[in-house]
Amino acid sequence: FEGREVTNFSPRRLLARVKAVLRRAGMENTAPLAAGRIRLDVDEHTVQVGTNSPLRLTKLELHGFKSFADHTNMVFDRGATAIVGPNGCGKSNVSDAIRWVLGEQRARMMGGAKMEEVIFQGSSARRPVSVAEVSLHFENDDGSLPVPFKEVVITRRLSRSGESDYCLNRAPCRLKD
Repeated sequence: FEGREVTNFSPRRLLARVKAVLRRAGMENTAPLAAGRIRLDVDEHTVQVGTNSPLRLTKLELHGFKSFADHTNMVFDRGATAIVGPNGCGKSNVSDAIRWVLGEQRARMMGGAKMEEVIFQGSSARRPVSVAEVSLHFENDDGSLPVPFKEVVITRRLSRSGESDYCLNRAPCRLKD
């Protein structure tokens, strides 16, 4: 990840978002996060905080997001993971989901005119769903993040009514924080 390839967030902006979510969750001591750059290493599914604190992306959960009408879990084992398929099958929706759960506010970056378009619209064989939800699961076994959890889950949910929720380990929080 060199700046914008996967999430369209610079390392500095991603660091600010992680720090804000931690502050909202009551984890005021974000000094370990400020110690170094964040790097998202897609090949190893790792977010590097500083030099000795790797966070490993373990799972991506999608439900009702773009082409993922059903509940879908993508488990990332150690090593490289590739997403392959023919044109138009939704490969880019995976990177859009990561960008979206990390707080993307511009509907155009998601390929639509308004944010509600990320919710599965339906097809000839399926009815539309009413909520889109995406969760990123990170391993925190070694305490790399200053939180008392072995796994950190960042979730974003959007309903057709326009109501949007952000959660850290299933506890509500605000994007602004």
